[in-house]
Amino acid sequence: MSDKPRDCERILAHSASAIRPLIRSPVNHLPAHIRHITGMHFGWWTDGPIHLHHRTEGKALRPALTLLACQAVGGDPEQARPATVAVELVHNTSLLHDDIIDHDPVRRHRPALCAVKGIAAAILAGDALFFAAVRALAEAPTPSSPSLSSWRASSN
Repeated sequence: MSDKPRDCERILAHSASAIRPLIRSPVNHLPAHIRHITGMHFGWWTDGPIHLHHRTEGKALRPALTLLACQAVGGDPEQARPATVAVELVHNTSLLHDDIIDHDPVRRHRPALCAVKGIAAAILAGDALFFAAVRALAEAPTPSSPSLSSWRASSN
């Protein structure tokens, strides 16, 4: 991200284009059955013909805020990519579980995963996304930032 001020729409579009390809990697490392149902939640594929008339992906607000927060403290947004992935995966965990709790039949203008595959599958997909988020952070290199280094030194 550059230092130039930009409008919200451009910031969201930039973060969405940066994060969407990165989300697929942790999902692709899931066991095949879980990978399939998780991909259904994201709208990457279906079990049958579904006509999508609306935008099917989220706005990527949380990844944008993560990247902007990193930049605000002097960090390199490239180093924040694992955190953006984790934030988005945890958010999608909450969406899956929220649909179950609220008995929502629709998510992002298509059938909710719990409505298509059942509650157990949706819980399993949500839990898999949560642990994929933890793994993304655990395997990420430790970020470096002048602000972070000075904060660590002052907090000791």
